[in-house]
Amino acid sequence: MNSKFLQTENRSGKVFIFDPVRKKWFVLTPEEWVRQYLLKHMVENLNYPISLISVEKQIRIGQRNRRYDVVVYQKDQPWLIIECKQEKESISHQSLSQVLAYVSQLPVRFCVSAMEKKSIPINWIPTSGCPGCLITLMSKVY
Repeated sequence: MNSKFLQTENRSGKVFIFDPVRKKWFVLTPEEWVRQYLLKHMVENLNYPISLISVEKQIRIGQRNRRYDVVVYQKDQPWLIIECKQEKESISHQSLSQVLAYVSQLPVRFCVSAMEKKSIPINWIPTSGCPGCLITLMSKVY
């Protein structure tokens, strides 16, 4: 199978990566790599339909406009929200607060904070704003 994911190209000294969900090329940043690797895993390994995935859409939280990383829909409703973090960032109180702020505006069932690591520990965190909040660390596969 010839994957649409993780395709890169060099342009004027910068590396770009193609996002099959948004159907556009983006500068390859550490966070974008995590997002694209996660999308590849979700579509190719977990069989999530690409048509049910939304990437980097704007939502209003209080007085500010924000962009979530990934939302997966189920029956036309937001079901899962994912906040991607680059490898150097840790999953902190601040990053969890960020994803829970998104949950306050989107009626999702699950939220995930994903980052690129060599192991995949999974922990459930009970919160009043989200029935099941999942923290997962993505495995690095090259």
